[in-house]
Amino acid sequence: MSVVVLTDIRNEVLAKVKGLSPSMLRYKKSEKEWSIIEILEHLFLMEQSVLKGITHALKDDNSPSSKEVPIHLTPLRERKVKAPSFVEPKGQIESLDELVQLLNGSREKLFSLVDDVPLETLQQKSFPHMVFGRVPLHQWILFIGYHEKRHLEQMDELLQYMREKNIS
Repeated sequence: MSVVVLTDIRNEVLAKVKGLSPSMLRYKKSEKEWSIIEILEHLFLMEQSVLKGITHALKDDNSPSSKEVPIHLTPLRERKVKAPSFVEPKGQIESLDELVQLLNGSREKLFSLVDDVPLETLQQKSFPHMVFGRVPLHQWILFIGYHEKRHLEQMDELLQYMREKNIS
């Protein structure tokens, strides 16, 4: 996965939600499942968390290296993974426009941060992931795209369900 693919996936996410009614954005199949607006908030919180982790690891001279891990498995949804509390949606962002601005701003910060960092540095430093253990920084950047792809499928399923139930 490349930065171009990362951008393409984000564009696909944003295209998927463009024009959805407020009721569709907030619809939940059950109290245990997220609405589309909550999924978007989660994507923002996750990217912010990764951005913070990369920033910290780049400043840490003792940030350990790590072998590459199978982050390409992230989109596979056969295995449910409970999100850590710090990336669970808080319901504090009400508007789709605000979320889109936050997502775009977060992506700009990410690209700005890593733009001038040599690939070798991104490969030699890491920070932990709750499933994969230590993940090299260059893979964390790609993880964001895989993670969004996972949730894109979740949104597709929810939108299909709403269509079948004539929810608009």
